[in-house]
Parts: sequence; C-alpha cells; structure tokens
Amino acid sequence: MDEITAEGLRYHARKNPSWWRFGDRPDQLPYVMAGRARTMETGAFLEMFKAGPRRGGLGNKPKPD
Repeated sequence: MDEITAEGLRYHARKNPSWWRFGDRPDQLPYVMAGRARTMETGAFLEMFKAGPRRGGLGNKPKPD
C-alpha cells in the first residue's frame, strides 16, 4: 500500500509550491473543510501524485525514462 504522512504532505506543499495544487490562490483548488480538518478533492490529489515528486526523494521530480 502506498502511504504518505501528514508531515510528508506539508513538506511537498512547502518545497514544491508550483506543483502543489491546493490552497487559497486563484490558480489553486480550494481545500474543503470537514469539521476542523482541511480536505482535498481525492481525484485531483491522486492525479497530482501520479506525475509529482518521486517517492523516496525529497520532492524530486521523476527521473526521465
């Protein structure tokens, strides 16, 4: 199973701001509040990680084939 911690998500959001699709800017998808928790649209989140930073790196883009 592929997993990432909340700290891992925060790391990617800080280190890859042009890649991170969620936030308050007009060019970003808004977070949706569920009680006191911010949530992200699942489909967009999963799609973002398909082409996003490779696992095991510190926010590095995937290596070219």
